[in-house]
Amino acid sequence: MSKRMLVTYFSATGTTREVAERLAHAIGDFKEIEPAEPYTAADLDWRDSDSRTSVEHRDRDMRPELRTPIDVNGYDVVFVGYPLWWETAPRVVRTFLESEDWTDKTIVTFATSGPSTRGADGVQLHDSAPAALLGEILEHNPANGPLFASMRAFITERSRDLMRTCVDRDRHSLPAELVADHYANTLMLVLDWAYLRGHALTRPEMHDYAHALLGNGGSAVSSSTYRAPEDMSVR
Repeated sequence: MSKRMLVTYFSATGTTREVAERLAHAIGDFKEIEPAEPYTAADLDWRDSDSRTSVEHRDRDMRPELRTPIDVNGYDVVFVGYPLWWETAPRVVRTFLESEDWTDKTIVTFATSGPSTRGADGVQLHDSAPAALLGEILEHNPANGPLFASMRAFITERSRDLMRTCVDRDRHSLPAELVADHYANTLMLVLDWAYLRGHALTRPEMHDYAHALLGNGGSAVSSSTYRAPEDMSVR
């Protein structure tokens, strides 16, 4: 019997929503984690110590109210996506997790981030859903299936976007889109090596492999479940 899967996500600027939509298109249903009070640009200003997100970051007990509850009954696997704020999930994600019964359900987290992927495995969320089982994002999808194809398309598109705005793109003698495809293929090669071919690579090792193959760093979308201590530093 196939498992019923639900993709949930919180997105303040639309980046995580784009990833969640691709994931939902490949594997299941789709619901947004919406705060009762939407975040404004001023709220998201992490440089302002009095901004809404800065205040929430300092107070780990804050739980922003949800606009609409999300019912996870009837689903076996629930994907939870969010942007990384100070290398952790926004507090509203905890509001969602703590409002549901996760007995016999599997939670799989995925996160979007620019400068860092630390915190993307969502380990610090475990105490908000202690009854949940743990799962890996590709564990619930066949090798070379629609999710993997969607991931490749997403990474390729983002690589091309980066190349269009990269300040040193003129140093390449090749067309920008060809270089972008090379970047995307390299990232997918590392994912294939780690997940589909069964090589036990840690997330830092995967990052280092891609970094070495590409010759520089880059933004990434990471996915996994929670399995490391909480560490909040910069956003």
